[in-house]
Amino acid sequence: MKFYINNNELSEKVFWRTLESLVSPMQRVHILDGMKVKIADYLCWIEIV
Repeated sequence: MKFYINNNELSEKVFWRTLESLVSPMQRVHILDGMKVKIADYLCWIEIV
């Protein structure tokens, strides 16, 4: 799964709240544990592997 979030106008708190609404708690643990997060400028690509 890959999410694309334009983080230009989102604070970090809102960004993570948005992410939490997209994934289940189990996925969230996996994300925080071993996910690749790539942040370039204001664009955030979230890969759940």
